[in-house]
Amino acid sequence: MPAEWEPHSSTWLTWPRPASISFPGRYDIVPPILAKLVRLIAEGESVHINIWDADLEHLAKRSLEDEGVPLAKVPRPRPVVCRARNRRARNRQLGL
Repeated sequence: MPAEWEPHSSTWLTWPRPASISFPGRYDIVPPILAKLVRLIAEGESVHINIWDADLEHLAKRSLEDEGVPLAKVPRPRPVVCRARNRRARNRQLGL
């Protein structure tokens, strides 16, 4: 994988889940900050977002729309290489 400063066509990130251990007791502040980050990155390139499930997709879409993210810079879904640890759940890319 190239370094961030190397030429590339897009950025990939994973939208965090509220129930994860990444932001205990502070998840509510994360979506608006992440949406701002996506907006800034989208000024120069496409952003691909991995999403855990439909509920999280709805939350992410709402956060992105509230921040004014140009949704055309967040591509439509296609197969994602990442897989969820829980085999019953499937990671999927955010579809806008």
